[in-house]
Amino acid sequence: MPGFMAVFHWMFAGIVLLVELVIATAAAWYVYNDSSKRYPEDSPAPVVWAVVMFFAFLAGLVPGLVLLLLYLLVRPPRRRL
Repeated sequence: MPGFMAVFHWMFAGIVLLVELVIATAAAWYVYNDSSKRYPEDSPAPVVWAVVMFFAFLAGLVPGLVLLLLYLLVRPPRRRL
């Protein structure tokens, strides 16, 4: 029976890692799309925000949510087209 539990443990850990990667990618995608509409076209800020957001969510849910809240508070207004 211990062998089965070890397999279940690794399977569960893989599923948790996959969910974490999906959440990190979705948050980075949202921040990149939103910030690319708000910053000038030649600004590197959207890429920087997206990369930092991705790694913050990989570090944990709390750091990712804190950084997302920080982004939502400090983001500039939308550009006029």
